[in-house]
Amino acid sequence: MAKSISEVMIRAMEEFKTSPEMRNLNIEFGKKACKGRVVRRFSKVDLGFWEEKEDNMEVEPSNTVVDLSFLHLM
Repeated sequence: MAKSISEVMIRAMEEFKTSPEMRNLNIEFGKKACKGRVVRRFSKVDLGFWEEKEDNMEVEPSNTVVDLSFLHLM
């Protein structure tokens, strides 16, 4: 029983590691870490442009098509 619980926990962790939620967390952490380093190194520079603004714009699904046929040439 304990082995099956461990296996389920491991599988759940692996699924979470590859999930969009985890990817978003990694991106946010990376942004904050990078911003912190930039602020420390360039403390006298006005970095006000870097502030994220709330965007209430609704985003709809895209119907953009990309032609990847050139990839077979590489």
